[in-house]
Amino acid sequence: FSYLDFDYEERPGSDAVLVTYYPTFSSSIDLAYKAADVFSNTALAAKYRFNFKNYDIQFIAGQVGNDLVFGSGWSGFIGSLSFRGEGSLFTPLPSKSDISEKAFTGTVSLDYTFSNSLYLHTSFLYNSNGTTTKGESFSLLDPGYQLSAKNLSIGKYELFGQASYPLNPLINTGVAAMMNLSDQSMYVGPSASISLQNNLELYLMSQIMVGETGSEYAATGNIYAFYGRLSWSF
Repeated sequence: FSYLDFDYEERPGSDAVLVTYYPTFSSSIDLAYKAADVFSNTALAAKYRFNFKNYDIQFIAGQVGNDLVFGSGWSGFIGSLSFRGEGSLFTPLPSKSDISEKAFTGTVSLDYTFSNSLYLHTSFLYNSNGTTTKGESFSLLDPGYQLSAKNLSIGKYELFGQASYPLNPLINTGVAAMMNLSDQSMYVGPSASISLQNNLELYLMSQIMVGETGSEYAATGNIYAFYGRLSWSF
């Protein structure tokens, strides 16, 4: 799902089966199958996860829609910094090579939480099928543009940064930014969540997208949007 769709706490589920086996206390094997009426929406995959020298490492393989998928990921530390990454290779099934194409997506990230609860996070994304032009005038706000694990971004190279800080137990502030390194367009999203009562929260945020017209984050020109959401939990 698009990161710009901030109201994404709940999503429709899937009809699926998951079986997990734990060979040791620090490893697991998952086998999952997602059923669907249309073949392109089915998925069958396995994941092996284990710990090696304080790093959680995983390998995945399976079939997702019209593609075979092979991937890996890790989570660990460099000193006091959290160091994570993952990558997936999608290659068309022999019978689907005329309607699908190869793709590789990968991310590498670092994050750190200070003793005063200030949280910093940065990551880099590579999408082999992304563009190095002005985003071909697509917009991430276009409901017709569908993101997927195979196509995580419009640009080939993306940089992400995030910071959050709780001003007090009732107010949490943050800001996130993304940049397409090819067309230099940028998204900036400051936000604040305010707990009004135990079950009532006010969420305020802005989405600012700047760049040349036709670029990834400014497909139709610069955008300055502001949102407010009042949530009641019951």
